[in-house]
Amino acid sequence: MPSCHNQWCNQSFEITQDDLKFYDEVSPVFAGKKYSIAPSGQCPTCRHMQRYVYRNEWNLYRRPCSKTGATIISMYSLDEPFPVFDNPVWWGDSWDGRDYAQDVDFSRPFFEQFFELVNRVPKMARVQQGEVVNSDYTNCASDNKNCYLLFSANSNEDCQYGTLINFCKDCTDNFHLDRCELCAHCINCVHCYSAISSTNCSNCSDIAFCRSCIGCRKCFGCTNLHSKEYHFFNQPLTKQEYEDRTKPMEEGSYTVMEDMRERAVALSLTLPHRFYEGVQNENVTGNYILHSKNAFECYDCDYLEDCKYCSRCLHMKDCQDISNYGATQLNELCYDCEGVGHGVFRVLFSKLVWGGSNDVLYSFECFASKYLFGCAGLKKAQYCILNKQYTPEAYDKLALKLCEHMQRTGEWGKFLPQGNAPFGYNETVAQDYYPLSKKDALARGFRWREREEETPHVKKIIPAERLPDGIHEIPDDVLQWAVRCKATQRPFLINKCELDFYRRMHLPLPRYHPDERHRRRMALLNPRTLWKRTCAKCGKEIETTYAPDRPEIVYCESCYLASVY
Repeated sequence: MPSCHNQWCNQSFEITQDDLKFYDEVSPVFAGKKYSIAPSGQCPTCRHMQRYVYRNEWNLYRRPCSKTGATIISMYSLDEPFPVFDNPVWWGDSWDGRDYAQDVDFSRPFFEQFFELVNRVPKMARVQQGEVVNSDYTNCASDNKNCYLLFSANSNEDCQYGTLINFCKDCTDNFHLDRCELCAHCINCVHCYSAISSTNCSNCSDIAFCRSCIGCRKCFGCTNLHSKEYHFFNQPLTKQEYEDRTKPMEEGSYTVMEDMRERAVALSLTLPHRFYEGVQNENVTGNYILHSKNAFECYDCDYLEDCKYCSRCLHMKDCQDISNYGATQLNELCYDCEGVGHGVFRVLFSKLVWGGSNDVLYSFECFASKYLFGCAGLKKAQYCILNKQYTPEAYDKLALKLCEHMQRTGEWGKFLPQGNAPFGYNETVAQDYYPLSKKDALARGFRWREREEETPHVKKIIPAERLPDGIHEIPDDVLQWAVRCKATQRPFLINKCELDFYRRMHLPLPRYHPDERHRRRMALLNPRTLWKRTCAKCGKEIETTYAPDRPEIVYCESCYLASVY
C-alpha cells in the first residue's frame, strides 16, 4: 500500500484494480495513441486540499472592473495579476479568449506557460449563472433573488449567510439546506419549515434544537424522533403543556437560547447516532450521500454512480476526485477537477468547466467547449491549445507532442500546482474542511493572504456582550451600529432584512461575526475521514466519520433503525 508523497502527510492509501481500470478508461487518446494516467502519489485528502485551494467562496473584495472601470464585487483581491471583468461583461461578446492565444514552447514546462496564459486572460468577478437579482454579494451561486453572503447556493429567495443552500426561502445562517423555508442556524436539513438550530432533519415543521428527526412538527430539543408532535426533549406532552414549556423562547433571549442548545447537545450524546447520514443508497461509504450507488469515500453528494473521492457533487457517473458541482445534467468520466458540471464528459485536471463541455484537459474557466488543452476563458470553442485555434488534425498532433513533453517534465497526470492558485489557503474551502495555521500552510507550499479589515462607517461600535439579551429589546438604531464579535473582536453590521427576520422568528441577534459563525458551523461537521470502529449495540465493524475516541454512541444501520422505529 503506497504512502502519500507529501512529507507532512505520509498517510498510506489504497490503489485498487478498479482504480487502475478507471485511470485507463479516462486516459486520453491523441492521433491513435493513448497517454496513460498513472495513480496519484498523493493521498485522497491531500488531493482534496489541492483542489479546494482553487475555490474561494466566502471572501469578497471591492475592485474596479478591468474592462469598464466600474466598482464591482469580486472573489479576487486587487493584488492578483490578471484582469477581472464584471460578470455581465465577462459573459458578453465584447472580448474573445482566443485573442490571448500563445504558442507552445517545448523548451519550458507546461504549467509555466499555462499560468502565463491564465494570468493574462480576464476572469469573471464571481461564479454566477442564470438570473441574479439583487444578490451581488453571492458567489458560486446562480438564480438567486434578494440574497446576501450566500455561497454554493442556487435558486433561493430572501436568504443570507449560508453555504450549500438550494431552493430555499427566508433562511438565515445555515449550512446545507434543500427546499427549506424560515430556517435559522440549521445544518443538513431538507424540506423543513420554521426550523431553528436543528441538524440532520427532514420534512419537519416548527422544530427547534432537534437532531435526526423525520416528519415531526412542534418538537423541541428532540433526537431520533419520527412522525411525532408536541415533544419536549423527547418527552411527549399535550398541546397546552408544550406551548407552556416553549413560551420562554418567544422572548428571543440569547441566554435562554444558549441554555437550550446545551441541553439539546447533552441529550443527543445519550442517544444513538447513525454511523453515516444517507438516503436510498447502495454500496456507499462517506457521509451525507443520497440516491447513490457504488460511491466510495464521498461527501455531501447526490445521485452518484460508480464514483470515488467526490465531494459536494450532483449527478456524476464514473468519476473520481471531483470537488464541487455537477448540477442536474449527468456528468461522466471526469477526473481530478474542481467545479465541473452541467453535462460535461471527459474533463481532466481542470477548474470551472461547464455547459456540455467534453474532452477538456488542464483548462480554467471554459464553457460549452470541446477538445481543449491548456486553455483559459474560452466560450463555445473547440480544438484549441493555450487558446490558439487549430484544425482537428493539427490539434491531435500538437496535443500528442504536448503530452509527451509533460511526461518528460513530470507534469502529466497531476492537478494544477497549489502554489499557482489565485487565493490564499485561508480564503478557500480548503480551510473550511482542513484548517491550517499560517505557518503550516506556508510550509506546505500554499499561499496565505492577510486581509485588511474594513472599518465600518457607523455611529458606534458596541461589544456583543452589551447587546440587550432579548430580540424585542433591540432598538432600530442597531442598524446604525456595528457589533464587535465576542470571539474575534471583528466588527460586523446588522442589516434590516436580518433584523426583521430575527424579530419575526423571536431569535436573538448574533454575537459573532458572519465569518466566525460560518467557522463554528463547519466545526460542528464530522471530519472527512473514515475510521473503523464497532457498533455500540451489536459489535459489528463499521466505517464511520465518528472517530473511535469520540463520545457519541454510534450504531450500525440495522441497529440504528431498530432503535428509532
